[in-house]
Amino acid sequence: MVFNGFEAEDFAVFSIPEFEERMEAIRSRVRPKLTALADELAPRLSRETGVSFYPHVAAHARRKVNPPDETWMALSRSPRGYKRYAHFEVGIGAEEVFVRLVIKPEAEDKPEAARWLREHGEEAAALVPSSYLWALHRDGAPDRPWPRLDGGGLKELGVALEKKDSRVGRGPPVRATGPRLGGKRVVSQPRPNCAVGTIPIL
Repeated sequence: MVFNGFEAEDFAVFSIPEFEERMEAIRSRVRPKLTALADELAPRLSRETGVSFYPHVAAHARRKVNPPDETWMALSRSPRGYKRYAHFEVGIGAEEVFVRLVIKPEAEDKPEAARWLREHGEEAAALVPSSYLWALHRDGAPDRPWPRLDGGGLKELGVALEKKDSRVGRGPPVRATGPRLGGKRVVSQPRPNCAVGTIPIL
């Protein structure tokens, strides 16, 4: 399958109220597109970084009652699963397509990432577009957008990330009019209610 973008019907999947029906729609309609996108982007990211990245697609296997509000594919340095290291996620929900860099609490490289952010906050602020959202997450609590995105603020985020139960994610939702990701248009039809943001072209 070739990834040709998400359509209005893909976003509508997340409005299906029943658990089984939504899960089936995700599996049959959305998951194949995420798989195709992951298979295309993983080798390109590997070539451009010199690091091997492996594609994974969220299965939501542990969910038994509440259907997911979003689903995603991940590009990770581990072939066995994406949570072991900091990883990229590209996903879709009812109102947006999103691109994230996620560092889970259990990630082996979390201490190194936190230390780098604490020591190089100014560099991080210069590298990352101001349209990006940085958020700190702790289990059992909603994501907390980080209030300061200058160098000093990102150094403080690095300190917070060093705490055992913290994880961080960053990245904006995709512009509704359809930017391109890896040369592919990710939204094939305009979505009037989508949140607005920008993503870098890989």
